[in-house]
Amino acid sequence: MKNHCPKASLICNRTFQYLFKYDNVDWIMATLSSQLRKDSNDLEALVRTFKALSDQSRLRIIAILAEDKKRNVSEIASELGMSISSVSHHLSILGNLGFVGKRRNGKQVYHTLDDQCVRDILKRAIEHVSGN
Repeated sequence: MKNHCPKASLICNRTFQYLFKYDNVDWIMATLSSQLRKDSNDLEALVRTFKALSDQSRLRIIAILAEDKKRNVSEIASELGMSISSVSHHLSILGNLGFVGKRRNGKQVYHTLDDQCVRDILKRAIEHVSGN
């Protein structure tokens, strides 16, 4: 998978490791807090990541793309009952963060989920919410 935004992906990977690899919550928070205080760009990237993932429409789009199928805007809009312009707007936001890539095939543009870290975070979040 391509990494369109290495800084955001680095933050995403660090956050994932801190949140899910270690058992000591105090240590996690101290380490993460220390890292974010050192580099305000890291904090901004983390905020952008969580803002993007906090939107219900974008989560629904990511869920469709996580099925490992390439989809065009019309297919996504039809499946979700959303307008094409709304789906395009959300795909643009996700694309700017490097989460979603696009590939042209003739006149059609197909979108795919291009960031494994996003899959991992969402998988862990679903496990957390469902109590697993």
